[in-house]
Amino acid sequence: MQRYSNLDVVSKTLQKLHALGLISADGRPIRRSDRPQRAAEPDPPFKLDQRLKPETVTEIVTRYKAGEPSTAIATHFKISKGSVIRLLRDANIPIRNQGLTDDQITEAAALYESGLSLANIGGQLSVDHGTVWRYLKQRGIRMRDSHGRKPT
Repeated sequence: MQRYSNLDVVSKTLQKLHALGLISADGRPIRRSDRPQRAAEPDPPFKLDQRLKPETVTEIVTRYKAGEPSTAIATHFKISKGSVIRLLRDANIPIRNQGLTDDQITEAAALYESGLSLANIGGQLSVDHGTVWRYLKQRGIRMRDSHGRKPT
């Protein structure tokens, strides 16, 4: 076949099979015993405690205690945030920012009704503005338009 010829489907399939080592150049099938054997690599361990060494878990705990966010730790160690939280709970480390208590929600509602922004309320309660928004919506508080428009 020529390099720039238009190949039909069968020819393309034969080329792919040859590239995979399943057929010879003349189109004859290659037996499994004739194919070069690849060294089988074992699958990486699935369980978190099998993947991480005890030193790594200790480093995760140390970094979290030092104030580093769980999302940054997860990114650094290439694991999920949930895995970081699970490791911390297994090590009996209290998890930061667990949401708002009922008293905090009541306080946030009063502050919001007085005209404070979600960001200001979040700053006072040490949570994200989205957290304040979510809890106020759950309480049935009607949200103001962030652009100053009148509600319809």
